[in-house]
Amino acid sequence: MNQYHVFDEVKNTVNRNYIMKGIGIMMIPFIICFIQMNDYAFGNEYDFFTFLLGEFVMLLFVVPLLFIYVIPFSHEVKNRYIVYTRLRIPLPIYLKVKFQANIILTFCIVFLFVFVCFLFCFYLEPLLKFAQIDERFFETGNYYTLYSENSAVSALTTFFTYGSLVFGFVYSIWIALNAVLWVSFAFLLVLLIKNQYIALTMPFVFYLLQNFLFGALHLYHLRFYTFIFQFNYLQLPLFQAMTPFFMLSLIVLLLLGVTKQRIKELT
Repeated sequence: MNQYHVFDEVKNTVNRNYIMKGIGIMMIPFIICFIQMNDYAFGNEYDFFTFLLGEFVMLLFVVPLLFIYVIPFSHEVKNRYIVYTRLRIPLPIYLKVKFQANIILTFCIVFLFVFVCFLFCFYLEPLLKFAQIDERFFETGNYYTLYSENSAVSALTTFFTYGSLVFGFVYSIWIALNAVLWVSFAFLLVLLIKNQYIALTMPFVFYLLQNFLFGALHLYHLRFYTFIFQFNYLQLPLFQAMTPFFMLSLIVLLLLGVTKQRIKELT
């Protein structure tokens, strides 16, 4: 059992029930989009894409991420399942596998979700034409020109110069990387905080409070959801734009150090 690997954990986690629940959660933004989109007109496919990943996904970004792996793992911690597995698998190896599985599953699922949204808006919608898209809303009817030459856009839209598919791929990776940070944050809190309810709610509360406080301080470009989705703010210098990412990365690294020390003491 000492040879228990991360892919064994991923294989044990991903079953039919897990996949069906995941698809159900992923469908929620699409359902909301179809309900509301008849009340809006869009300038191009990118405009429709920002609408699909709009307020619901941006504001609740952290919540669905926890269902991927952190919440099931918290049940193991709460039910003291880890105590019994220590007899078969060394605790550091067991938690390392769990942490890696959390990262792999979150990255793959979030990447797949965002990329499917991108394909839906950029390739399926132009074929079926179920949204009201009128390129006359912009002075230029070409989103490649609009988002590559206009400076008042996010940094990621510059990838339109290499084609929309490149943008969709890079953007999906970007969202998935940010998702990995948040689930790592939550995973470590579950290990460090005895009250599982507090541990699971802290990431979302932190996400909301940071967005609110930085908005109140007029630091709109440093809010988490502005930085992650990059839909509603002007392009910034790279270092300034990466500040929230570095801030959360530092918090995760500090928690990781504390967790390793705690595990070392237990073993």
